[in-house]
Amino acid sequence: MYKNTLLLIALFIIQSIFCVAQNIDTLSNWQYQVDYYQTGETQKWYSTQYDKQNWASKNVPAAWDTYDEALWGYEGTSWYYTTFTPQNIAPDNIVILKFNRVSIYSKVWLNGQYLGENKNGYLPFEYDITSNIIPNKTNQIVMQVNNEPKPDDLPGSKTIEWIQYGGILQSVALITYPKAYIQDIYIATDKENKGFINASYTIVNKSNTASKATLNLSVAGSDLYIQKKISVPTGMYFYNLTFPVKNPKIWSPETPTLYELKSTLTTENAIHIKSQKFGIRTIATQGTDILLNGKPIKIKGVDRYEDIGKYGPNPPLNVLMQDIKLLKDAGVNFIRTHYPYAPATLDLLDEAGFMVMEEIPINWWGTTTWGPNIVQDTNILKVAIPFFDMMYTRDRNHPCIVIWSMSNECNTSNDTSIYVMQKLLLNTKKKDPTRLASYAYAGETLKNSKAYQYADIVCFNRYPGLWDKPICHHSAQLYETVEKPMQAYINHQMSHYPQKPSLVTEYGARGIYGISGETNFSEDLQALMIQSVWKTIEATPRLSGGILWSWADYYHRKNFIDYAVFGPYGVVTTDRKKKKSYETLKKLYTASGNSK
Repeated sequence: MYKNTLLLIALFIIQSIFCVAQNIDTLSNWQYQVDYYQTGETQKWYSTQYDKQNWASKNVPAAWDTYDEALWGYEGTSWYYTTFTPQNIAPDNIVILKFNRVSIYSKVWLNGQYLGENKNGYLPFEYDITSNIIPNKTNQIVMQVNNEPKPDDLPGSKTIEWIQYGGILQSVALITYPKAYIQDIYIATDKENKGFINASYTIVNKSNTASKATLNLSVAGSDLYIQKKISVPTGMYFYNLTFPVKNPKIWSPETPTLYELKSTLTTENAIHIKSQKFGIRTIATQGTDILLNGKPIKIKGVDRYEDIGKYGPNPPLNVLMQDIKLLKDAGVNFIRTHYPYAPATLDLLDEAGFMVMEEIPINWWGTTTWGPNIVQDTNILKVAIPFFDMMYTRDRNHPCIVIWSMSNECNTSNDTSIYVMQKLLLNTKKKDPTRLASYAYAGETLKNSKAYQYADIVCFNRYPGLWDKPICHHSAQLYETVEKPMQAYINHQMSHYPQKPSLVTEYGARGIYGISGETNFSEDLQALMIQSVWKTIEATPRLSGGILWSWADYYHRKNFIDYAVFGPYGVVTTDRKKKKSYETLKKLYTASGNSK
Protein backbone atom coordinates (compact mmCIF):
# COMPACT_ATOMS: atom_id res chain seq x y z
CA MET A 1 0.00 0.00 0.00
CA TYR A 2 2.89 2.39 0.90
CA LYS A 3 4.54 1.66 -2.44
CA ASN A 4 1.32 2.39 -4.32
CA THR A 5 0.91 5.70 -2.46
CA LEU A 6 4.41 6.77 -3.50
CA LEU A 7 3.62 5.91 -7.12
CA LEU A 8 0.45 8.01 -7.01
CA ILE A 9 2.39 10.95 -5.55
CA ALA A 10 4.99 10.57 -8.27
CA LEU A 11 2.27 10.58 -10.92
CA PHE A 12 0.80 13.79 -9.46
CA ILE A 13 4.25 15.46 -9.66
CA ILE A 14 4.64 14.34 -13.28
CA GLN A 15 1.23 15.79 -14.15
CA SER A 16 2.21 19.12 -12.63
CA ILE A 17 5.38 19.27 -14.77
CA PHE A 18 4.06 18.08 -18.12
CA CYS A 19 1.08 19.35 -20.07
CA VAL A 20 -2.14 17.41 -19.47
CA ALA A 21 -3.07 17.99 -23.08
CA GLN A 22 -6.79 17.40 -23.13
CA ASN A 23 -9.54 19.95 -22.95
CA ILE A 24 -13.25 19.71 -23.69
CA ASP A 25 -15.19 22.85 -24.55
CA THR A 26 -18.92 22.56 -25.09
CA LEU A 27 -19.94 24.89 -27.91
CA SER A 28 -22.81 27.24 -27.14
CA ASN A 29 -24.40 30.47 -28.43
CA TRP A 30 -26.04 28.72 -31.36
CA GLN A 31 -28.29 30.52 -33.82
CA TYR A 32 -31.04 28.84 -35.81
CA GLN A 33 -32.85 29.31 -39.13
CA VAL A 34 -35.68 27.36 -40.82
CA ASP A 35 -35.09 26.35 -44.45
CA TYR A 36 -38.44 24.85 -45.45
CA TYR A 37 -37.84 25.37 -49.20
CA GLN A 38 -34.23 24.13 -48.93
CA THR A 39 -32.64 27.17 -50.50
CA GLY A 40 -29.85 27.58 -47.94
CA GLU A 41 -27.22 25.51 -49.69
CA THR A 42 -27.87 27.18 -53.04
CA GLN A 43 -27.61 30.59 -51.38
CA LYS A 44 -24.42 29.49 -49.58
CA TRP A 45 -25.60 30.02 -46.02
CA TYR A 46 -22.48 28.08 -44.99
CA SER A 47 -20.23 30.83 -46.32
CA THR A 48 -18.40 33.09 -43.88
CA GLN A 49 -19.61 35.99 -46.03
CA TYR A 50 -23.29 35.18 -45.60
CA ASP A 51 -24.89 37.37 -42.93
CA LYS A 52 -26.34 35.15 -40.19
CA GLN A 53 -26.49 37.66 -37.37
CA ASN A 54 -30.29 37.88 -37.52
CA TRP A 55 -30.82 34.17 -37.09
CA ALA A 56 -32.71 33.26 -33.91
CA SER A 57 -30.72 32.48 -30.77
CA LYS A 58 -31.75 29.02 -29.55
CA ASN A 59 -30.79 26.48 -26.92
CA VAL A 60 -28.55 23.61 -27.90
CA PRO A 61 -28.90 20.75 -27.26
CA ALA A 62 -32.65 20.72 -27.84
CA ALA A 63 -35.07 19.52 -30.49
CA TRP A 64 -36.25 22.33 -32.74
CA ASP A 65 -39.76 20.98 -32.08
CA THR A 66 -39.50 22.58 -28.63
CA TYR A 67 -38.52 26.04 -29.91
CA ASP A 68 -42.07 27.04 -30.82
CA GLU A 69 -45.46 25.41 -31.24
CA ALA A 70 -45.24 26.11 -34.97
CA LEU A 71 -42.21 23.82 -35.18
CA TRP A 72 -43.70 20.89 -33.25
CA GLY A 73 -43.54 17.90 -35.58
CA TYR A 74 -41.76 19.91 -38.31
CA GLU A 75 -39.97 17.58 -40.74
CA GLY A 76 -37.67 19.38 -43.09
CA THR A 77 -34.42 21.34 -43.19
CA SER A 78 -33.02 23.84 -40.71
CA TRP A 79 -29.60 25.41 -40.14
CA TYR A 80 -27.41 26.13 -37.11
CA TYR A 81 -24.54 28.54 -36.69
CA THR A 82 -22.03 29.38 -33.96
CA THR A 83 -18.53 30.74 -33.53
CA PHE A 84 -15.59 29.92 -31.27
CA THR A 85 -12.10 31.27 -30.68
CA PRO A 86 -9.52 28.52 -30.02
CA GLN A 87 -6.84 29.67 -27.60
CA ASN A 88 -3.73 28.08 -26.07
CA ILE A 89 -3.73 25.15 -28.49
CA ALA A 90 -0.22 23.69 -28.48
CA PRO A 91 1.36 22.83 -31.84
CA ASP A 92 1.28 19.13 -30.96
CA ASN A 93 -2.43 19.11 -30.11
CA ILE A 94 -5.07 17.27 -32.11
CA VAL A 95 -8.40 19.10 -32.28
CA ILE A 96 -11.62 17.09 -32.70
CA LEU A 97 -15.07 18.54 -33.36
CA LYS A 98 -17.53 16.03 -31.88
CA PHE A 99 -21.31 15.97 -32.35
CA ASN A 100 -22.91 13.58 -29.86
CA ARG A 101 -26.24 13.41 -31.69
CA VAL A 102 -27.78 15.33 -34.57
CA SER A 103 -31.16 14.23 -35.91
CA ILE A 104 -31.27 12.95 -38.55
CA TYR A 105 -29.07 13.94 -41.54
CA SER A 106 -26.50 16.69 -41.40
CA LYS A 107 -23.79 18.52 -43.29
CA VAL A 108 -21.08 20.55 -41.56
CA TRP A 109 -18.91 23.49 -42.68
CA LEU A 110 -16.03 25.08 -40.78
CA ASN A 111 -15.03 28.58 -41.91
CA GLY A 112 -16.90 27.95 -45.16
CA GLN A 113 -15.01 24.70 -45.81
CA TYR A 114 -17.10 21.54 -46.13
CA LEU A 115 -16.19 18.90 -43.52
CA GLY A 116 -18.64 16.15 -44.41
CA GLU A 117 -22.08 14.65 -43.83
CA ASN A 118 -23.61 12.26 -41.33
CA LYS A 119 -26.66 10.03 -41.89
CA ASN A 120 -26.83 8.40 -38.46
CA GLY A 121 -29.24 10.45 -36.40
CA TYR A 122 -28.85 8.57 -33.10
CA LEU A 123 -25.11 8.19 -32.48
CA PRO A 124 -22.04 10.47 -32.31
CA PHE A 125 -19.77 11.50 -35.14
CA GLU A 126 -16.70 13.70 -35.29
CA TYR A 127 -14.20 15.51 -37.51
CA ASP A 128 -10.48 16.07 -37.05
CA ILE A 129 -10.23 19.83 -37.60
CA THR A 130 -6.59 20.28 -36.54
CA SER A 131 -5.61 21.64 -39.95
CA ASN A 132 -8.84 23.61 -40.44
CA ILE A 133 -9.09 25.88 -37.42
CA ILE A 134 -7.56 29.34 -37.19
CA PRO A 135 -5.88 29.72 -33.75
CA ASN A 136 -6.69 32.80 -31.65
CA LYS A 137 -9.26 34.03 -34.17
CA THR A 138 -13.00 33.64 -34.59
CA ASN A 139 -13.97 30.39 -36.30
CA GLN A 140 -17.43 29.69 -37.69
CA ILE A 141 -19.34 26.40 -37.64
CA VAL A 142 -22.42 26.05 -39.85
CA MET A 143 -24.61 22.95 -39.91
CA GLN A 144 -27.50 21.96 -42.17
CA VAL A 145 -29.91 19.45 -40.59
CA ASN A 146 -32.78 17.52 -42.17
CA ASN A 147 -35.06 15.14 -40.23
CA GLU A 148 -37.24 13.73 -43.02
CA PRO A 149 -37.21 9.91 -42.86
CA LYS A 150 -35.77 8.15 -45.87
CA PRO A 151 -37.10 4.70 -46.91
CA ASP A 152 -33.60 3.32 -47.61
CA ASP A 153 -32.39 4.12 -44.10
CA LEU A 154 -33.36 3.12 -40.57
CA PRO A 155 -35.97 2.43 -39.28
CA GLY A 156 -36.56 0.74 -42.65
CA SER A 157 -40.19 1.70 -42.98
CA LYS A 158 -42.36 4.31 -44.67
CA THR A 159 -44.50 4.43 -41.53
CA ILE A 160 -42.78 5.55 -38.33
CA GLU A 161 -44.51 5.84 -34.99
CA TRP A 162 -42.23 8.00 -32.88
CA ILE A 163 -41.54 11.67 -33.54
CA GLN A 164 -38.43 12.25 -35.64
CA TYR A 165 -37.21 15.10 -33.46
CA GLY A 166 -35.04 17.47 -35.49
CA GLY A 167 -31.89 19.36 -34.59
CA ILE A 168 -28.83 19.13 -32.39
CA LEU A 169 -30.10 16.78 -29.68
CA GLN A 170 -26.92 16.26 -27.67
CA SER A 171 -23.91 18.44 -26.95
CA VAL A 172 -21.30 19.60 -29.46
CA ALA A 173 -17.76 19.64 -28.12
CA LEU A 174 -14.35 20.87 -29.19
CA ILE A 175 -11.83 18.38 -27.80
CA THR A 176 -8.06 18.79 -27.80
CA TYR A 177 -5.81 15.76 -27.43
CA PRO A 178 -2.06 15.20 -27.41
CA LYS A 179 -0.62 13.43 -30.46
CA ALA A 180 -0.88 10.14 -28.57
CA TYR A 181 -4.11 9.61 -26.62
CA ILE A 182 -6.50 6.97 -25.32
CA GLN A 183 -9.43 6.90 -27.72
CA ASP A 184 -11.45 4.16 -26.04
CA ILE A 185 -11.43 1.64 -23.19
CA TYR A 186 -13.56 -1.47 -23.20
CA ILE A 187 -13.87 -3.19 -19.82
CA ALA A 188 -15.00 -6.81 -19.70
CA THR A 189 -15.53 -8.75 -16.48
CA ASP A 190 -15.00 -12.49 -16.11
CA LYS A 191 -17.93 -14.86 -16.47
CA GLU A 192 -17.66 -16.15 -12.91
CA ASN A 193 -17.79 -12.71 -11.23
CA LYS A 194 -14.48 -13.37 -9.46
CA GLY A 195 -13.29 -9.84 -10.06
CA PHE A 196 -10.88 -10.35 -12.96
CA ILE A 197 -11.10 -7.35 -15.28
CA ASN A 198 -9.89 -7.16 -18.85
CA ALA A 199 -9.29 -3.63 -20.10
CA SER A 200 -8.93 -3.29 -23.88
CA TYR A 201 -7.36 0.01 -24.91
CA THR A 202 -7.57 1.74 -28.26
CA ILE A 203 -4.68 4.22 -28.39
CA VAL A 204 -4.21 6.66 -31.24
CA ASN A 205 -0.80 8.06 -32.20
CA LYS A 206 -0.99 10.80 -34.83
CA SER A 207 2.71 11.64 -34.75
CA ASN A 208 5.12 10.46 -37.45
CA THR A 209 7.06 8.15 -35.16
CA ALA A 210 6.37 5.55 -32.48
CA SER A 211 6.06 6.93 -28.96
CA LYS A 212 7.47 5.43 -25.80
CA ALA A 213 4.80 5.74 -23.15
CA THR A 214 3.80 4.74 -19.65
CA LEU A 215 0.29 3.52 -18.95
CA ASN A 216 -0.87 3.87 -15.32
CA LEU A 217 -4.09 2.29 -14.05
CA SER A 218 -5.97 2.73 -10.80
CA VAL A 219 -9.47 1.80 -9.64
CA ALA A 220 -11.28 4.23 -7.35
CA GLY A 221 -11.95 2.79 -3.91
CA SER A 222 -9.29 0.11 -4.12
CA ASP A 223 -5.53 -0.10 -3.62
CA LEU A 224 -5.01 -1.29 -7.19
CA TYR A 225 -2.24 0.51 -9.06
CA ILE A 226 -0.59 -0.82 -12.22
CA GLN A 227 2.17 0.76 -14.30
CA LYS A 228 3.18 -0.55 -17.73
CA LYS A 229 5.85 0.64 -20.16
CA ILE A 230 4.57 0.43 -23.74
CA SER A 231 5.62 1.51 -27.21
CA VAL A 232 2.82 3.08 -29.23
CA PRO A 233 3.30 2.84 -33.01
CA THR A 234 1.84 5.42 -35.37
CA GLY A 235 -1.81 5.01 -36.25
CA MET A 236 -4.12 2.95 -34.05
CA TYR A 237 -2.72 0.65 -31.35
CA PHE A 238 -4.62 -1.95 -29.30
CA TYR A 239 -3.43 -2.99 -25.86
CA ASN A 240 -5.03 -5.48 -23.45
CA LEU A 241 -4.46 -5.77 -19.75
CA THR A 242 -6.04 -8.11 -17.20
CA PHE A 243 -6.06 -7.32 -13.48
CA PRO A 244 -8.01 -8.36 -10.35
CA VAL A 245 -10.42 -6.39 -8.16
CA LYS A 246 -10.27 -7.76 -4.63
CA ASN A 247 -13.56 -8.79 -3.01
CA PRO A 248 -15.62 -7.60 -5.99
CA LYS A 249 -19.06 -6.10 -5.39
CA ILE A 250 -21.53 -7.34 -7.96
CA TRP A 251 -23.82 -5.03 -9.96
CA SER A 252 -27.53 -5.90 -9.78
CA PRO A 253 -30.88 -4.08 -9.58
CA GLU A 254 -30.73 -4.37 -5.78
CA THR A 255 -27.04 -3.38 -5.45
CA PRO A 256 -25.96 -1.39 -8.53
CA THR A 257 -22.29 -1.06 -7.54
CA LEU A 258 -20.08 0.78 -10.02
CA TYR A 259 -16.31 1.01 -10.24
CA GLU A 260 -14.23 3.62 -12.05
CA LEU A 261 -10.99 2.84 -13.87
CA LYS A 262 -8.63 5.80 -14.25
CA SER A 263 -6.02 5.42 -16.98
CA THR A 264 -3.12 7.80 -17.58
CA LEU A 265 -1.02 7.68 -20.74
CA THR A 266 2.26 9.56 -20.34
CA THR A 267 4.47 10.26 -23.35
CA GLU A 268 7.60 12.38 -23.63
CA ASN A 269 5.87 15.72 -23.36
CA ALA A 270 2.19 15.15 -22.62
CA ILE A 271 -0.27 13.27 -20.45
CA HIS A 272 -3.70 12.03 -21.41
CA ILE A 273 -6.14 10.87 -18.71
CA LYS A 274 -9.30 8.90 -19.39
CA SER A 275 -11.72 7.45 -16.83
CA GLN A 276 -14.30 4.75 -17.45
CA LYS A 277 -17.02 3.47 -15.11
CA PHE A 278 -18.02 -0.19 -15.17
CA GLY A 279 -19.96 -2.80 -13.23
CA ILE A 280 -19.21 -6.44 -12.49
CA ARG A 281 -22.11 -8.67 -13.52
CA THR A 282 -23.00 -11.52 -15.87
CA ILE A 283 -26.04 -12.21 -18.05
CA ALA A 284 -26.69 -15.63 -19.57
CA THR A 285 -29.38 -18.22 -20.26
CA GLN A 286 -29.86 -21.72 -18.93
CA GLY A 287 -32.72 -23.73 -20.36
CA THR A 288 -35.78 -21.50 -20.21
CA ASP A 289 -34.27 -19.12 -17.64
CA ILE A 290 -32.47 -15.80 -18.04
CA LEU A 291 -29.69 -15.67 -15.46
CA LEU A 292 -28.37 -12.47 -13.94
CA ASN A 293 -25.23 -13.22 -11.94
CA GLY A 294 -26.06 -16.90 -12.15
CA LYS A 295 -29.61 -16.63 -10.77
CA PRO A 296 -32.95 -16.74 -12.67
CA ILE A 297 -34.34 -13.24 -13.08
CA LYS A 298 -37.97 -12.10 -13.38
CA ILE A 299 -38.25 -9.21 -15.83
CA LYS A 300 -40.75 -6.53 -14.78
CA GLY A 301 -40.31 -4.03 -17.54
CA VAL A 302 -41.61 -1.05 -19.44
CA ASP A 303 -41.00 0.24 -22.95
CA ARG A 304 -39.95 3.87 -22.78
CA TYR A 305 -39.40 6.55 -25.40
CA GLU A 306 -36.73 9.04 -24.49
CA ASP A 307 -38.87 12.14 -24.27
CA ILE A 308 -40.67 13.97 -21.48
CA GLY A 309 -43.48 16.40 -22.22
CA LYS A 310 -42.53 19.87 -23.44
CA TYR A 311 -38.82 19.04 -23.15
CA GLY A 312 -38.93 16.39 -25.85
CA PRO A 313 -35.71 14.31 -25.78
CA ASN A 314 -33.82 16.90 -23.66
CA PRO A 315 -35.35 17.06 -20.18
CA PRO A 316 -33.34 18.86 -17.47
CA LEU A 317 -31.32 16.51 -15.29
CA ASN A 318 -33.62 16.93 -12.29
CA VAL A 319 -36.69 16.06 -14.42
CA LEU A 320 -34.96 12.98 -15.82
CA MET A 321 -33.94 11.87 -12.33
CA GLN A 322 -37.52 12.29 -11.10
CA ASP A 323 -38.69 10.08 -13.95
CA ILE A 324 -36.16 7.39 -13.01
CA LYS A 325 -37.29 7.59 -9.38
CA LEU A 326 -40.90 7.08 -10.48
CA LEU A 327 -39.80 3.99 -12.41
CA LYS A 328 -37.91 2.62 -9.44
CA ASP A 329 -40.81 3.28 -7.06
CA ALA A 330 -43.12 1.35 -9.40
CA GLY A 331 -41.00 -1.79 -9.03
CA VAL A 332 -39.73 -1.64 -12.62
CA ASN A 333 -36.40 -3.42 -13.05
CA PHE A 334 -36.12 -3.45 -16.86
CA ILE A 335 -36.44 -0.87 -19.66
CA ARG A 336 -36.70 -1.58 -23.38
CA THR A 337 -35.85 1.04 -25.99
CA HIS A 338 -36.60 1.39 -29.70
CA TYR A 339 -33.33 3.27 -30.31
CA PRO A 340 -30.14 4.10 -28.40
CA TYR A 341 -30.54 6.23 -25.30
CA ALA A 342 -28.32 9.22 -24.55
CA PRO A 343 -25.14 8.25 -22.65
CA ALA A 344 -26.19 10.46 -19.73
CA THR A 345 -29.45 8.49 -19.42
CA LEU A 346 -27.60 5.18 -19.51
CA ASP A 347 -25.26 6.47 -16.80
CA LEU A 348 -28.24 7.13 -14.54
CA LEU A 349 -29.74 3.72 -15.29
CA ASP A 350 -26.40 2.12 -14.39
CA GLU A 351 -26.45 3.96 -11.07
CA ALA A 352 -30.11 3.16 -10.34
CA GLY A 353 -29.83 -0.54 -11.20
CA PHE A 354 -32.11 -0.97 -14.21
CA MET A 355 -31.58 -3.65 -16.83
CA VAL A 356 -31.91 -2.41 -20.41
CA MET A 357 -32.73 -3.92 -23.79
CA GLU A 358 -31.28 -1.52 -26.36
CA GLU A 359 -32.54 -1.85 -29.93
CA ILE A 360 -31.35 -1.18 -33.46
CA PRO A 361 -34.11 1.15 -34.74
CA ILE A 362 -35.50 -1.21 -37.38
CA ASN A 363 -39.24 -0.88 -36.91
CA TRP A 364 -42.11 -2.33 -38.97
CA TRP A 365 -39.73 -3.24 -41.80
CA GLY A 366 -41.67 -5.18 -44.42
CA THR A 367 -45.05 -4.94 -42.69
CA THR A 368 -48.25 -3.36 -44.02
CA THR A 369 -50.14 -3.09 -40.74
CA TRP A 370 -50.08 0.71 -40.78
CA GLY A 371 -50.15 1.24 -44.55
CA PRO A 372 -47.84 0.68 -47.53
CA ASN A 373 -44.29 -0.33 -46.77
CA ILE A 374 -41.00 -0.80 -48.58
CA VAL A 375 -40.01 -4.09 -50.18
CA GLN A 376 -37.66 -6.09 -48.00
CA ASP A 377 -34.17 -6.73 -49.31
CA THR A 378 -30.72 -7.34 -47.87
CA ASN A 379 -29.63 -3.72 -48.45
CA ILE A 380 -30.83 -2.91 -44.94
CA LEU A 381 -27.76 -4.76 -43.65
CA LYS A 382 -25.58 -2.03 -45.18
CA VAL A 383 -26.96 0.44 -42.63
CA ALA A 384 -28.02 -1.88 -39.79
CA ILE A 385 -24.70 -3.65 -39.18
CA PRO A 386 -22.62 -0.42 -39.06
CA PHE A 387 -25.31 1.06 -36.80
CA PHE A 388 -25.06 -1.78 -34.33
CA ASP A 389 -21.27 -1.70 -34.39
CA MET A 390 -21.32 2.00 -33.49
CA MET A 391 -24.00 1.54 -30.82
CA TYR A 392 -22.06 -1.36 -29.32
CA THR A 393 -18.78 0.57 -29.26
CA ARG A 394 -20.39 3.56 -27.57
CA ASP A 395 -22.51 1.68 -25.00
CA ARG A 396 -20.66 -1.58 -24.28
CA ASN A 397 -19.32 -0.46 -20.89
CA HIS A 398 -22.78 0.07 -19.42
CA PRO A 399 -23.69 -2.81 -17.07
CA CYS A 400 -27.36 -1.86 -17.37
CA ILE A 401 -27.47 -3.09 -20.98
CA VAL A 402 -28.10 -6.84 -20.84
CA ILE A 403 -29.88 -7.52 -24.16
CA TRP A 404 -29.31 -6.22 -27.70
CA SER A 405 -32.45 -6.22 -29.87
CA MET A 406 -32.21 -6.38 -33.66
CA SER A 407 -35.64 -4.99 -34.52
CA ASN A 408 -39.26 -4.45 -33.51
CA GLU A 409 -42.39 -5.95 -35.10
CA CYS A 410 -40.89 -6.53 -38.53
CA ASN A 411 -41.91 -9.17 -41.04
CA THR A 412 -39.41 -11.89 -40.14
CA SER A 413 -41.04 -14.91 -41.78
CA ASN A 414 -39.75 -14.84 -45.37
CA ASP A 415 -36.36 -15.90 -46.73
CA THR A 416 -34.99 -12.36 -47.00
CA SER A 417 -35.95 -11.29 -43.50
CA ILE A 418 -34.78 -14.57 -41.95
CA TYR A 419 -31.40 -14.09 -43.63
CA VAL A 420 -31.18 -10.46 -42.42
CA MET A 421 -32.09 -11.34 -38.81
CA GLN A 422 -29.62 -14.22 -38.88
CA LYS A 423 -26.83 -11.96 -40.08
CA LEU A 424 -27.63 -9.29 -37.48
CA LEU A 425 -27.77 -11.83 -34.64
CA LEU A 426 -24.53 -13.53 -35.66
CA ASN A 427 -22.76 -10.19 -36.01
CA THR A 428 -24.04 -9.11 -32.60
CA LYS A 429 -23.01 -12.35 -30.87
CA LYS A 430 -19.58 -12.18 -32.46
CA LYS A 431 -19.10 -8.58 -31.35
CA ASP A 432 -20.49 -9.12 -27.88
CA PRO A 433 -20.66 -12.66 -26.49
CA THR A 434 -21.17 -11.22 -22.98
CA ARG A 435 -24.78 -10.14 -23.60
CA LEU A 436 -27.96 -11.68 -24.98
CA ALA A 437 -29.41 -10.96 -28.42
CA SER A 438 -32.90 -11.25 -29.88
CA TYR A 439 -35.63 -9.36 -31.76
CA ALA A 440 -39.30 -8.61 -31.04
CA TYR A 441 -41.97 -10.49 -33.01
CA ALA A 442 -45.63 -9.48 -33.37
CA GLY A 443 -47.26 -11.96 -35.75
CA GLU A 444 -49.63 -14.84 -35.21
CA THR A 445 -47.09 -17.66 -35.20
CA LEU A 446 -43.35 -17.99 -34.70
CA LYS A 447 -43.31 -21.14 -36.81
CA ASN A 448 -41.82 -19.37 -39.83
CA SER A 449 -39.65 -16.86 -37.97
CA LYS A 450 -36.72 -19.23 -38.18
CA ALA A 451 -33.98 -16.77 -37.26
CA TYR A 452 -34.90 -17.31 -33.61
CA GLN A 453 -32.68 -20.38 -33.69
CA TYR A 454 -29.78 -17.87 -33.58
CA ALA A 455 -31.32 -15.78 -30.78
CA ASP A 456 -30.74 -16.26 -27.07
CA ILE A 457 -34.35 -15.60 -26.09
CA VAL A 458 -37.71 -15.57 -27.86
CA CYS A 459 -39.48 -12.20 -27.68
CA PHE A 460 -43.03 -11.42 -28.75
CA ASN A 461 -45.54 -8.55 -28.49
CA ARG A 462 -49.27 -9.02 -27.94
CA TYR A 463 -52.26 -6.79 -27.12
CA PRO A 464 -55.25 -9.03 -26.31
CA GLY A 465 -58.56 -7.21 -26.12
CA LEU A 466 -57.01 -4.10 -27.69
CA TRP A 467 -55.56 -4.71 -31.15
CA ASP A 468 -56.30 -8.42 -31.09
CA LYS A 469 -60.00 -9.16 -31.36
CA PRO A 470 -62.39 -9.65 -29.65
CA ILE A 471 -62.16 -6.17 -28.15
CA CYS A 472 -62.54 -5.79 -24.39
CA HIS A 473 -65.19 -3.18 -23.51
CA HIS A 474 -65.72 -3.78 -19.77
CA SER A 475 -64.45 -5.86 -16.87
CA ALA A 476 -66.92 -8.71 -17.36
CA GLN A 477 -65.12 -9.52 -20.62
CA LEU A 478 -61.56 -9.62 -19.23
CA TYR A 479 -61.25 -13.40 -19.05
CA GLU A 480 -62.62 -14.10 -22.54
CA THR A 481 -60.94 -11.20 -24.33
CA VAL A 482 -57.66 -10.78 -22.43
CA GLU A 483 -56.58 -13.63 -20.14
CA LYS A 484 -57.73 -16.63 -22.18
CA PRO A 485 -56.43 -15.45 -25.60
CA MET A 486 -53.16 -14.20 -24.05
CA GLN A 487 -52.50 -17.58 -22.43
CA ALA A 488 -53.25 -19.37 -25.72
CA TYR A 489 -50.94 -17.04 -27.63
CA ILE A 490 -48.09 -17.44 -25.12
CA ASN A 491 -48.41 -21.24 -25.14
CA HIS A 492 -48.47 -21.34 -28.94
CA GLN A 493 -45.37 -19.16 -29.36
CA MET A 494 -43.36 -20.96 -26.69
CA SER A 495 -44.15 -24.32 -28.31
CA HIS A 496 -41.91 -23.49 -31.29
CA TYR A 497 -38.79 -22.92 -29.18
CA PRO A 498 -39.44 -24.90 -25.98
CA GLN A 499 -35.77 -24.97 -24.95
CA LYS A 500 -35.25 -21.18 -24.99
CA PRO A 501 -36.33 -18.47 -22.54
CA SER A 502 -39.39 -16.50 -23.64
CA LEU A 503 -40.26 -12.88 -22.89
CA VAL A 504 -43.34 -10.75 -23.60
CA THR A 505 -41.69 -7.58 -24.92
CA GLU A 506 -44.91 -5.58 -25.30
CA TYR A 507 -48.35 -5.74 -23.72
CA GLY A 508 -50.67 -2.93 -22.66
CA ALA A 509 -53.82 -0.88 -23.07
CA ARG A 510 -54.89 2.71 -23.64
CA GLY A 511 -56.10 5.06 -20.94
CA ILE A 512 -56.67 8.81 -21.03
CA TYR A 513 -55.87 10.72 -17.87
CA GLY A 514 -59.03 11.80 -16.06
CA ILE A 515 -61.39 9.49 -18.00
CA SER A 516 -63.11 7.05 -15.65
CA GLY A 517 -65.50 4.15 -15.98
CA GLU A 518 -65.37 0.76 -17.65
CA THR A 519 -65.03 1.94 -21.22
CA ASN A 520 -62.30 2.02 -23.83
CA PHE A 521 -59.64 4.68 -23.22
CA SER A 522 -60.58 4.99 -19.55
CA GLU A 523 -58.01 4.83 -16.75
CA ASP A 524 -60.06 2.11 -15.06
CA LEU A 525 -60.22 -0.34 -17.97
CA GLN A 526 -56.57 0.28 -18.82
CA ALA A 527 -55.57 -0.72 -15.28
CA LEU A 528 -57.78 -3.83 -15.35
CA MET A 529 -56.41 -5.00 -18.72
CA ILE A 530 -52.80 -4.54 -17.56
CA GLN A 531 -53.61 -6.53 -14.43
CA SER A 532 -55.18 -9.33 -16.48
CA VAL A 533 -52.17 -9.72 -18.79
CA TRP A 534 -49.70 -9.71 -15.90
CA LYS A 535 -51.83 -12.32 -14.14
CA THR A 536 -51.41 -14.51 -17.22
CA ILE A 537 -47.64 -13.88 -17.36
CA GLU A 538 -47.29 -14.77 -13.67
CA ALA A 539 -49.29 -17.96 -14.24
CA THR A 540 -46.77 -19.13 -16.88
CA PRO A 541 -43.62 -20.27 -15.03
CA ARG A 542 -41.59 -20.73 -18.21
CA LEU A 543 -41.97 -17.04 -19.08
CA SER A 544 -39.13 -14.77 -17.94
CA GLY A 545 -41.49 -11.83 -17.48
CA GLY A 546 -43.11 -9.02 -19.40
CA ILE A 547 -42.52 -5.49 -20.61
CA LEU A 548 -45.42 -3.01 -20.57
CA TRP A 549 -46.13 -0.74 -23.51
CA SER A 550 -45.63 1.84 -22.30
CA TRP A 551 -44.17 3.75 -19.40
CA ALA A 552 -45.48 7.16 -20.46
CA ASP A 553 -47.89 8.63 -22.97
CA TYR A 554 -46.07 9.91 -26.03
CA TYR A 555 -46.60 12.08 -29.07
CA HIS A 556 -46.98 10.31 -32.38
CA ARG A 557 -45.11 11.30 -35.47
CA LYS A 558 -47.20 13.72 -37.53
CA ASN A 559 -50.04 12.02 -39.45
CA PHE A 560 -49.23 8.59 -38.00
CA ILE A 561 -52.68 7.85 -36.67
CA ASP A 562 -56.11 9.45 -36.87
CA TYR A 563 -57.61 9.13 -33.39
CA ALA A 564 -55.18 11.26 -31.38
CA VAL A 565 -51.96 13.24 -31.55
CA PHE A 566 -50.35 10.94 -29.03
CA GLY A 567 -50.37 7.38 -27.78
CA PRO A 568 -52.23 7.17 -24.43
CA TYR A 569 -50.63 3.84 -23.50
CA GLY A 570 -48.62 5.15 -20.55
CA VAL A 571 -49.16 4.55 -16.86
CA VAL A 572 -48.07 8.17 -16.53
CA THR A 573 -48.83 11.11 -18.80
CA THR A 574 -46.31 12.87 -21.06
CA ASP A 575 -45.53 15.23 -18.16
CA ARG A 576 -45.49 12.32 -15.66
CA LYS A 577 -48.81 12.63 -13.86
CA LYS A 578 -49.76 9.22 -12.47
CA LYS A 579 -52.76 7.37 -13.86
CA LYS A 580 -54.65 4.67 -11.98
CA SER A 581 -52.66 2.13 -13.96
CA TYR A 582 -49.44 3.38 -12.32
CA GLU A 583 -50.63 2.24 -8.90
CA THR A 584 -51.82 -1.04 -10.44
CA LEU A 585 -48.46 -1.66 -12.06
CA LYS A 586 -46.66 -0.74 -8.84
CA LYS A 587 -48.75 -3.22 -6.88
CA LEU A 588 -48.17 -5.98 -9.44
CA TYR A 589 -44.43 -5.42 -9.91
CA THR A 590 -43.47 -4.85 -6.29
CA ALA A 591 -45.35 -7.99 -5.24
CA SER A 592 -43.64 -10.10 -7.89
CA GLY A 593 -40.01 -9.91 -6.76
CA ASN A 594 -36.91 -9.94 -9.00
CA SER A 595 -36.30 -13.69 -8.95
CA LYS A 596 -38.13 -16.03 -11.29
